Amino acid sequence: MKDGKPGSIQTLSSEFPVRHPRVIYGQGAFYIAAEHDYENMLSRICLTRILPNGSIDETIRISDHPAGNYHPSPALLPNGDVVAAYYSPRKGTQSWDMPRWVYLSLYDGRKVRHLEPLPGLDLSKDRTDQSLEYPRLAVLFRMVWQADINSG
Repeated sequence: MKDGKPGSIQTLSSEFPVRHPRVIYGQGAFYIAAEHDYENMLSRICLTRILPNGSIDETIRISDHPAGNYHPSPALLPNGDVVAAYYSPRKGTQSWDMPRWVYLSLYDGRKVRHLEPLPGLDLSKDRTDQSLEYPRLAVLFRMVWQADINSG
């Protein structure tokens, strides 16, 4: 929106369908995390940076596990890095099963780093962990106020 009027529409293009986009704004750009299908309904999470003029700056693949990765949730950190949460039905190294666990990846503007799995991960178990399919990130800013004790 600009001056109360809608701006340009931007469409994400991909060889395969793009699903479940989540948008955040920060550092002078929009970031869209979305599932990009690649084969047999398996998805990778990609992060697209859109500049204020509406043009796509870059698209970065965030996840790469062959079991698929789904339902991304991006958040902008205070230092400008983007972190994305998503779930994967991976079981073991290369196979997949039911919804398994939430994963986090960090993009610092240059490269993607996969963060350590959250505590409690057990890919060998035979049951699913329900309610992990739709992670949502929230970044909490901690503000520290210093009071001048001499000012009363």
